[in-house]
Amino acid sequence: MSDHEFKPGDQVILQSGGPYMTVEKVVNGQASCVWFVDNELKRGAFGECLLKAKEEFVAARAGRRRAISSYEGY
Repeated sequence: MSDHEFKPGDQVILQSGGPYMTVEKVVNGQASCVWFVDNELKRGAFGECLLKAKEEFVAARAGRRRAISSYEGY
């Protein structure tokens, strides 16, 4: 979702990291999201440009792990 078009139900994460969140609605480029912290429901609105799809984040993290594990040093 590199074009930042999220829809309700999409799982996202802030580009800078943090908990996985679920998009509730999107209005004018602002995604209203929900997530839990210690069993407490949290809500917030974020510009779509600040979010990344969970799948993209997980794939990028897996790629970094493969690169690090294949590094043999000097």
